[in-house]
Amino acid sequence: MDYTSELKKLHELKEKNIISEDEYNDQKESILSKIKGGEKKQQEVSTSTLTADPNAKSKREKLMEYETTQYKPVSIGDWIITYLIMMIPLINIIMLFVWGLGSNTQPSKANWAKATLIWFVIAFVIAIVISVVFGAAIAIIASEHPDF
Repeated sequence: MDYTSELKKLHELKEKNIISEDEYNDQKESILSKIKGGEKKQQEVSTSTLTADPNAKSKREKLMEYETTQYKPVSIGDWIITYLIMMIPLINIIMLFVWGLGSNTQPSKANWAKATLIWFVIAFVIAIVISVVFGAAIAIIASEHPDF
């Protein structure tokens, strides 16, 4: 059995908040003890522990969903369509929210949409600051030169 891939998968589950820190540490110890020649059987969480936790069912469902979901990379055609949609004013912002906050979007596209929304906000703030600075400068020049 490849324990390295088990550890990587366990780390991914912890990063996605599918399992708790305690569950992560317990499972990690179990895998490390297997590597050292300790346990021969795979240690699993007992069903009594899972039923005591009110979130146990949702955690189990998330775990099963994560294990069965295979994320495919976004294809070139999808990116071309994405960029075509991004050229349409107002629709582009709406679609960024849909892609960034929607649950049916592939993770790479969702992260891209979130990053793009952040850049939009930064650019909007910079545009406001520049408009205020230049507006104030024009107002000062206009007040000093009334014949202008």
